[in-house]
Amino acid sequence: MVVTVGLVARAVPLSGLIAAAVSILAMPALLARRDRAAAIAVALSAVVLAPLLAVPTFHAAHPLLHVDNATDAPIDIWVDGVRRMTVPPGSGVGEPPWTRVALGRRRLAWSPPGAPMGMREIEVDVGPFGAHLYTPGAEGCYWLSVTSYGGASTHGIEHGPLPLAEFHRFATVDVWFGDTPRRISAPSIARGAVRVAVQRWHACMELAAIGCDPGQRAGFVDCMRTIDGRSGTGDCFQEAARTCPKAAAPAQSTNP
Repeated sequence: MVVTVGLVARAVPLSGLIAAAVSILAMPALLARRDRAAAIAVALSAVVLAPLLAVPTFHAAHPLLHVDNATDAPIDIWVDGVRRMTVPPGSGVGEPPWTRVALGRRRLAWSPPGAPMGMREIEVDVGPFGAHLYTPGAEGCYWLSVTSYGGASTHGIEHGPLPLAEFHRFATVDVWFGDTPRRISAPSIARGAVRVAVQRWHACMELAAIGCDPGQRAGFVDCMRTIDGRSGTGDCFQEAARTCPKAAAPAQSTNP
């Protein structure tokens, strides 16, 4: 019953869900009101068990939304028309800030700090599993790095450059803005394991730094997502860079 309430009434805050869980679990105490000792025992059990059920249920119904502010100024993040958090410019190293959002169709927007409302609102689907990343204005560029250990295979797992977009949803993320470990514990290796890292794609970010607009960066990303682009010849970067305002910038590696 507690789990059902938590998944259906997703707008209920955690404190409200815990209170509802206490009420539901304490209901047998009413039936045992003639036995005061039993009623007290049931009520105390409800107080103890309620958070153990409510907290994981709330987390399941409100997955994490990571926010990467790839601009050079702080911004406010809005969820369903409500200002949720202020995010400083991200360094692209380490886990970015996050907030929990309810499952389902959500409206995301951003604005300068203190603005009366969000801007450039988009609608996204927040799923019950996986990881979610919001990069306002599609300013961030990302590379998916996948590492296998033991007898595991990376076949069928998306990796490499990601399309330029404001919202990304991943099946799983083990490392945010860092490298996967060189090795993992022996039991996992024996069975085989895979680790996934989301990284800032520095070559693409460099294009933004030299004045390339989103269309030019999107063209670079599309080029790199082709078989020839992935070979690492650098032609994709050079083609994009020569049309940007600071075209004299030196060619960069196409890898993260």
